[in-house]
Amino acid sequence: MQTQKSFFNTVALAPPDPIFGLVSAFQCDPRKEKVDLMVGIYRDEEGRTPIFSSVKKAEQRLLEREVTKMYLPIDGDPFYLEKMQQLVLGEAYVDRICATQTVGGTSALRVGAEFIKGQLTDEIHIPQLTWPNHKGVFLQSGMRLIEYPYYNHKTHTVEFDQLYSFLKGLREKSVVLFHAACHNPTGADLKIDQWELLADLFLKKRLIPFFDSAYQGLGEGLDADAGAIRLFFKRGIEMLVAVSFSKNFGLYGERIGGLMIASCTSSNLPAIRSQICRLIRTNYSNPPQHGARIVAEILSSDLRQEWEKEVEVMRMRMCQTRILFARKVNMAFLAEGKGIFCYLGLSPEKIESWVKNNAVYLAHGGRMNIAGLNEKNIDLVVKAFQSQ
Repeated sequence: MQTQKSFFNTVALAPPDPIFGLVSAFQCDPRKEKVDLMVGIYRDEEGRTPIFSSVKKAEQRLLEREVTKMYLPIDGDPFYLEKMQQLVLGEAYVDRICATQTVGGTSALRVGAEFIKGQLTDEIHIPQLTWPNHKGVFLQSGMRLIEYPYYNHKTHTVEFDQLYSFLKGLREKSVVLFHAACHNPTGADLKIDQWELLADLFLKKRLIPFFDSAYQGLGEGLDADAGAIRLFFKRGIEMLVAVSFSKNFGLYGERIGGLMIASCTSSNLPAIRSQICRLIRTNYSNPPQHGARIVAEILSSDLRQEWEKEVEVMRMRMCQTRILFARKVNMAFLAEGKGIFCYLGLSPEKIESWVKNNAVYLAHGGRMNIAGLNEKNIDLVVKAFQSQ
């Protein structure tokens, strides 16, 4: 075969993902005593990411009665969507919501971003510290990013006064991304009275919140972690909500999530749904069914109580581990955080030192997965911390 010049010679090598690039380095590290505190997945005391008992039972039931692998509708499994809305919004969902099933929480963000770009605005306001992939998702959707103040590195708390002042200056129809609970990477959440002030402001200024809800149940509990979303919904505020069930069902590989768009009137919902379905059709055509049916089976059966206990076990283990680590390194603020992550605010040089000298791997800025700590490795991490 004649050799010819490739059309792809000009394709540049993309930079590695900031998280999964580190995972590759960790896997290649030959040291036996090494600690992975990077990726936002739950690990038990043995360092495993287990399948929930409730999930295994639900799968067995589904396999016994499954008769087809037919495509789902473009917008997803209707029964799953009903149960998703009930879990996130409580029993108040009824109407005013366009709910669609997505491929995990990331595609919920992406479809929501494309909808915003096409129908509302090409700008989105995001916290100055946020999940790194937020920027990539919105930039790839053609949106412009504007950061708002969120976290004070000195006090290790939310800069609410500065946040409120910034949002107060936004024009009508501005879209603002919020972490519904368990802020990634800091673990520092707004308090309910602060959310109430923001709800008043959003009503007055006619602003649009876009909630990212990836950790419901892992902060203060299933209902409390949905408190901000429910508050805004009950106030009649139009909004978007991206939902992920990767963490609180342990369904990482099933890629199950959803997008909800709340309108102040139900008459808008058919048009909204038509636009969302158009975006889904050209992105991934329709969603996978297995994860959706697991979630729906659990939430609609006697398995729900077992699942809630499993989520609570996860939550309490992370709370206790967080308190223990905070005490060992004498940093009380770490014990105040919620969810999977805490934020140490380390320089790239410090993080490199942790990796080189202690085989302790952290994400950019010193974001640490609390669930990655256990009795076997916590002292290794404390040693790295004390040697900085």
